[in-house]
Amino acid sequence: MQTDTFRTPISIPEQAFRISHTHSLCCMGSCFAENMGGLFAAHKFQVSVNPTGILFNPLSIADSLNRAAEAADIEEGELFFHDGCWHHPAFHSRFSHPDKNVCLNQLRQSVQQTHAFLQHTDLLILTFGSNGVYRLKESGEVVANCHKLPAERFERQQLKVEAMRPIIENALLKVKSLQPSLRCLLTVSPVRYLQTDFSDNSYSKACLRMLAHDLCESHSWISYFPAFEILMDDLRDYRFYAADRIHPSEEAVRYLWDCFGSAFFTEETRTLNRRIEAVEAAFHHRTAFPGTEEDKRFRARSLEQLRQLRREHPYLDFSEEETHFLSL
Repeated sequence: MQTDTFRTPISIPEQAFRISHTHSLCCMGSCFAENMGGLFAAHKFQVSVNPTGILFNPLSIADSLNRAAEAADIEEGELFFHDGCWHHPAFHSRFSHPDKNVCLNQLRQSVQQTHAFLQHTDLLILTFGSNGVYRLKESGEVVANCHKLPAERFERQQLKVEAMRPIIENALLKVKSLQPSLRCLLTVSPVRYLQTDFSDNSYSKACLRMLAHDLCESHSWISYFPAFEILMDDLRDYRFYAADRIHPSEEAVRYLWDCFGSAFFTEETRTLNRRIEAVEAAFHHRTAFPGTEEDKRFRARSLEQLRQLRREHPYLDFSEEETHFLSL
C-alpha cells in the first residue's frame, strides 16, 4: 500500500478533562514519570514528582499511594542497615542516610507532605514500568528498591493482571476518597525493562497495558495516555532513543510532551507554556560578557517579560528567575 508518509502517527482525541496551570498534579512511577514530571515543573505547573522515588511496578506504586493516603507512620523497625547507610525497602536511596534518625525523619516527612499534596491533587499520573517484582525471600515482601543487597536474597516474579489489579485499584480508590474530584491518568512506560530479556519485557508491557485498560473500563475518572504506543509505533526508529538504545531521547520526550499537550492542554495553556519557555531560555542563557550594557538590556527585557507573566498569572513562581535577572 502506497503512502505519503513514512510514519504511523497516532491520533489522540482531545480529552474532556483539560489541564491548566491552576491544577495540581502528581506524577508517580518509572523514570518516564520523572521525564514528564520534569517538563511539568519546567513549565511552572504545580506538580509533585515521585515523592518517594522512582517506582517501577504497580504494587510498589500502590504501596506508596496507600502510605500517603493513610498518612502512615514509618516505624524504626522498617529500616535496615547496609553499606554504611540506613534504608527503607519501599523508598528510593535518596532517603537513605548513615544516621538512622535522619533517614527516619526524611521518610516520615515525605509521607506527610505527599498526604497533604494528594488532598488537593486534581490529576494523578501513574506510569507503570514493569510487572516484575522482587520479593525478599525471608519475608515475601515486595521491595521498591533493592539497595544493592545481595541478589540471592531476592526472588523475582512477574505478576499477572489479576494479581495487580485489586491492589492498585484499592489504592486509587483510597486516594479518591481523600480528593473526590481526583482524576487519574495511566501510562505504560516506553522504556524497555531489560533486567532479563526482550521476551520478558514484551510480556511485561502487555500485562501492564491490559491492567491499564481494565482500570479505565471500570472507572470513568481513570483514563489512558498512549506514551508506549507513540514511541513503539509512531517513533519506531533508534534515532529517537538515547545512547543506551533503551531510554527515549530528549527529542522523543519532547514529542511525547507535545502529543500530551494536544490532548490535555487548552490553546491558552499552550500559549502560556510557550511564554514560560521564552523566560526559561533567557534564564538559562549565559552571556560571554556579564555586566556589559548589552547584558543589562537583555536582563531588563527578560525581567519585564517575567513580571508581565506574573501580573497576568500571579500563581506562577518565578522567584529564582527574578533573583537571577536582578543580579549584577
